[in-house]
Amino acid sequence: MNCYVKLKSNDDVLIENLKSIKQHPAAYVPETEISDFDCFRLYDTQYTFIGDKSLLISGSDILFVTFES
Repeated sequence: MNCYVKLKSNDDVLIENLKSIKQHPAAYVPETEISDFDCFRLYDTQYTFIGDKSLLISGSDILFVTFES
């Protein structure tokens, strides 16, 4: 599974062989490790996308995320 992250800064990030997404805790969302990408929802918290490379980013900096198998 590949993950394409479009940032509000107009940059693009491709995470190849995505294994999981770690949603870091915030005031209103718990810490969660996501491996069912159909259930992914974007909140205003920190995320670590883990695959061939890792990306730690704030949800507020992300415009959209797509997944491709």
